Amino acid sequence: MSSNQPWSEQAINKVAEIAIATQIKTTESLKVNIKTDLNKLAKGQLDSIAIRLNGFLMDHELKADEFYLQIGQVTVKPLSAMRGNIRLVHPSEGSLSLTIHQDCFTAALAAALLKPKGSSETSKLRSQSSEQALGTDAIAAIRCLFADGAVTFAAEVPREGTSQSTSFTAAPQITPTGRGVSWENVGYLEGEEPWPQFTQQVLAKVDELLSLQGFERQGTSFTVQQIALADGLLTIQARADIQQFPSAS
Repeated sequence: MSSNQPWSEQAINKVAEIAIATQIKTTESLKVNIKTDLNKLAKGQLDSIAIRLNGFLMDHELKADEFYLQIGQVTVKPLSAMRGNIRLVHPSEGSLSLTIHQDCFTAALAAALLKPKGSSETSKLRSQSSEQALGTDAIAAIRCLFADGAVTFAAEVPREGTSQSTSFTAAPQITPTGRGVSWENVGYLEGEEPWPQFTQQVLAKVDELLSLQGFERQGTSFTVQQIALADGLLTIQARADIQQFPSAS
């Protein structure tokens, strides 16, 4: 922290970082930047709050390269804030920028879809034909690639003692409510064409991973405004409506 920063900001930034750290699973770095001055702080007035998390482990074991939440002017209870418990007097608005690398997304999707090797169910499914296989239960491996506004899913599917490749691409679109995504331009690329259950279940699981509703348990709701896919990165921009700030108590 800069030595030129007012001590009031230094103090409240530190207690806010401690409060947030108690609410999250894992993060490689956490930075809170609260703008205020001593007179405003005495009244519980903050000009802005910025929270930056790098390597943040979200719900469903999905790791975000960067999670950046910017909150506008807020009013808090000053004595509670100095004890590390930032309580909003009134709801506030902000914005969220979330960036996820395709490798981290692949790891989370694979963990959600793939069954442990050697399980009796997996062995049974591997012996079934493509017509008998149900959805994603028979996937042996899967990888996601982010580029040009779309996701490419490449999977290895065990069938009748062999492993066959299949892949398809889909472009995410924000739903009218901004509460989720729908999928357009779903198309088969190469290898053996996936059966309908496969495509539907993969995209349904992706929807779960991309959902921001898990954070709403902490008193914040999000409305997705933009989704971008390029150069191996997925970026989500969303409006945030904050009812409650994460606290240590």
